[in-house]
Amino acid sequence: MTGPEHYREGERLLKQCTEYGSGERRGSVATEAHAHFTAALVAILAEEKFPDSIKWQEATQ
Repeated sequence: MTGPEHYREGERLLKQCTEYGSGERRGSVATEAHAHFTAALVAILAEEKFPDSIKWQEATQ
């Protein structure tokens, strides 16, 4: 997944949280959304700091 794809998935999951009210399932979905937002953040930071990194390009394909 690319950074933007992770962000979109996090948004989708966050919207899904509102459907669950409260409880364990909501917490699980919120945690998964958080992980996708974190991955999106890592992707954008890595791309900006190391734009020519072949290792990063290999890891994200």
